[in-house]
Amino acid sequence: MKKLLLALFALTYFSFYTMAQLSYEKRIEFEVKDGYIDEKLMLFGKNGFIISSRNLKSKDKEFEWKFEKYSPDLKLVKTESINLSKKLNDAEVFTGTEHTHTLFKDSKGNFNIISVESENLTLHQATGTFPKKTRVAGMTVLGDYAIINASIKSSPFIFTINWKTGERSLIPIIIDDVKPKKTSIIGVEVLEKSEEIMVYINAFVGFKKSDIYVLQLDNKGEKKSTYNLTANIEENLTAISASKIIENNYVFTGTY
Repeated sequence: MKKLLLALFALTYFSFYTMAQLSYEKRIEFEVKDGYIDEKLMLFGKNGFIISSRNLKSKDKEFEWKFEKYSPDLKLVKTESINLSKKLNDAEVFTGTEHTHTLFKDSKGNFNIISVESENLTLHQATGTFPKKTRVAGMTVLGDYAIINASIKSSPFIFTINWKTGERSLIPIIIDDVKPKKTSIIGVEVLEKSEEIMVYINAFVGFKKSDIYVLQLDNKGEKKSTYNLTANIEENLTAISASKIIENNYVFTGTY
């Protein structure tokens, strides 16, 4: 029988040698409830954790998706469920400090974002349809906006969705003198303190030569600026990250 093990534990450190001993404060072992699959665990610190799962059997062409909230001491606090079309699959999951967001998508581009508040397990739902032949590569969330990294026929774009109101917009990736199919999104980074998003774009500008561009978005997913990060750098950068120092001043780090 399939089981799920949850445990609280403490580390006891011994002086000088800094060796640690693991001791369990509380442990719960229970059988995963019959009829539910695809269990996922999302941690929220003082707000405990949430376990999501899907009913194995559909009803009226819909699947039940269940969310269970547990306290930090492993006690079940609340359970909420929502029914979604059986054609929708959970394509992307993003968990922040207070919410977890799941993007469901079907083969025709219909999508549904289910957002769950960790404190009281309140569910929010935003629905819509992506343009035809959209391929989703990733999702990140800042404030009320989900930022979808996607492409249409190999041309990248950013799709922003307000997970509370359903408001959405499409931001094409446009680099001067570079064809869209010669560009690709290589990373999306959230700067929580300054409430902005950095989208890193690789643009092929010549034979075996590419530049890295940065597209800045604000906390509403609206475009602020685009600039060439490697205009005076011959090496190809990878694994880029940013830190804001003061207004309009950033430090970028990476490898090449």
